[in-house]
Amino acid sequence: MKKNTSPHTLNALAQAQANFEAVAGEEMKPALGYSQQEGDACLEGWRESDETVASKARSKADFPH
Repeated sequence: MKKNTSPHTLNALAQAQANFEAVAGEEMKPALGYSQQEGDACLEGWRESDETVASKARSKADFPH
């Protein structure tokens, strides 16, 4: 099998490594950190914090669809 040495692949790997290090060093938020999603992945799927659930309930009460 031929090794992929495309400059695009190498740039993507370097960018992925830089992103990983920035998140690990808390210089950058994880991917969902910019989506205003407040929750954690768990065995059951997705668990939102009590504060987020309460906030969404207030928002639905204030702005019913």
